[in-house]
Formats: sequence, structure tokens, C-alpha cells
Amino acid sequence: MSDMSIESLNRIYEGILADKDEIIKKISILKQNDVVKEYLDLCDECDGLTDAQRILYKQIKKAEYSSCNHIWITTQNKYDDSEGRMYRYRGCIKCGLDTRVRQYSHRYIKRLSFDQQIMYEFIMNNFINRGIDTNLLCDLELAKAIYSKIKEIHPNIDDEIAKKYFEVALDDIRNIKVNEERKVSRAKRLSLSNNFNRWN
Repeated sequence: MSDMSIESLNRIYEGILADKDEIIKKISILKQNDVVKEYLDLCDECDGLTDAQRILYKQIKKAEYSSCNHIWITTQNKYDDSEGRMYRYRGCIKCGLDTRVRQYSHRYIKRLSFDQQIMYEFIMNNFINRGIDTNLLCDLELAKAIYSKIKEIHPNIDDEIAKKYFEVALDDIRNIKVNEERKVSRAKRLSLSNNFNRWN
């Protein structure tokens, strides 16, 4: 299309404008229909509820992060060549707060998922050093799954005992070697995806 003359491009542009104008007229006529009008009103109402839902969900997650007495694992150790220093990122096995989102500068947070954007905003605006540190390097998804299973079996367990149970369970997973079939079965028991393979 870049090789076309200005006249040809203008004709195409005018054609698009005419087609669009025709569609706008048809939409305007349809809006007079009671059923279509009700449909459009319901769509607007649904959009409003979705917005309210997102705002409330954000408040709920921030309240969870604020009230959680975190049990931390190390999610990533990353060496920055330009700064010549190691960055240690942590995640909470209870509420899922993951400080790896700090790797993104403010202008890139749109690349994060909605949940990660909530985490980013919370982490950047709050002091989050509260809780217990396991000093273990572990995949956060695996760590949360182990903790969830511990809580399922021992719903009233306190954090210090939960931390010990978690350390023992993770140690068993890493040191008791099993074949691929058993790994799939183990992932299923922990409610992880069948192809989960980040056990170390």
C-alpha cells in the first residue's frame, strides 16, 4: 500500500469514512429498539460492576498483604552487572506477596498482570519486613502449595511450627528421588500443574 499514489490512498480513506458513517447510522437506528437498548444498558451496568469489582479486589489483596505475618522464602538471587551487587527477592508462602515485581521500573508496570500490579503498588508504598524468614531458595508456586497442604492438614498450626513443617517437606521433596511418573503424581497431590518441574 505504501507504493500507491496519494489519490488512490485518498479514495480508500474516503471509502472507509463512508462505510463507517453507514455503520454509525445503522447503530443509531438499532439503539431505538427496546431490546437493543436494554442490552446496551446492561453492558454499561456490567462494565460498572467490573470496575467496582476490580477496585474492591485490589483493596482485599492489599488488606491481605497488610495483615499477613509473612513466612518468607527467597524467590530469586540476581546479580546486577551494572551495579556490581546481588539483589535478593523474597516471596511469602502464606499470602503470595512476591518482591520480584520490584525488578520493573514504574514505566514498565503495565507489562505486569493485574495481581502483580497490585503487589508492585503495595510493595513500593509499604514497609514489608514483618514475619519469619526461612532463608530457603525455592519456587514460590511450590512453596505456596506445600504451605497450603500443611494448613489443610493442620488448620490451627502456628507460623513457627508451619515453617518447620515446610522446611522438612521441602527437604524430603528435594532429597527423596522419584521417577517422572511419581513427580506428576506429587504435583497433582499439591494441586500443581502436571508438568510442574521446579522442585530444586
